[in-house]
Amino acid sequence: MKKSHNFPIMRNKVNYGVSNVMGIDRISRCNGTGSTMLLMAAAVFLFLFVAGVPAFSQLNENETTAKKADSMTDHLQFAHQEAIRRGLPVTVCASGDGETCNDAGNWEEGCIVFIEVDGAQGDLGSSDIVLSSFLNSGDHLGLQSNLAYIQYQADGSIVLY
Repeated sequence: MKKSHNFPIMRNKVNYGVSNVMGIDRISRCNGTGSTMLLMAAAVFLFLFVAGVPAFSQLNENETTAKKADSMTDHLQFAHQEAIRRGLPVTVCASGDGETCNDAGNWEEGCIVFIEVDGAQGDLGSSDIVLSSFLNSGDHLGLQSNLAYIQYQADGSIVLY
């Protein structure tokens, strides 16, 4: 007559996990597949992280440059609209400090938008009204030109200096 057991007899079989034999928990034998898979997953994650970080920083740099170029374009459009709206010449000049115009045509540092009140074409005088200024913070846009001033007339036409 066979004896009946309250627990399974495991002969020549590998039991994965935890079994309860006579009220005692025991951890069964494992063949190491879990740790191998964990190492593989960590290696894949590390590879994706190392490959992704430089691409993300390049994307961020491109986005910053695009925003600065858009800001410069916005200032030119603003000057054009203000000249038509006010019926006065509005000048945009290259500037490195946001207070004075530079005649070198170095537009990558920034620009000033002002209303020509004193009649001196392209020159920021004490009676001229500054409407806006744009200063580039650190990164260069690569905007070089032989033009120091762009002036929009009251009729919307443009004069380049």
